[in-house]
Amino acid sequence: MIFYTADPMDLLPEMKANQLHTVSLPSGGLLQLEIIDNQQARVASIVSTDPMDYMHADLQPGRILNISYTPES
Repeated sequence: MIFYTADPMDLLPEMKANQLHTVSLPSGGLLQLEIIDNQQARVASIVSTDPMDYMHADLQPGRILNISYTPES
């Protein structure tokens, strides 16, 4: 017998999760950021094979980063 139930997140459309943006680190790792506003982002997760990336205090999950966009010329 199969029971079909509603997903609780589908019942709350006004509570959508923020999109995650992936940024490449110089070491080759990946940093997933959740955009808060135009100039700030929260670190959601870090994936890297370099152990020093995990030791960097600014890359810890939950940390708020100030970001800026500089267009390339």
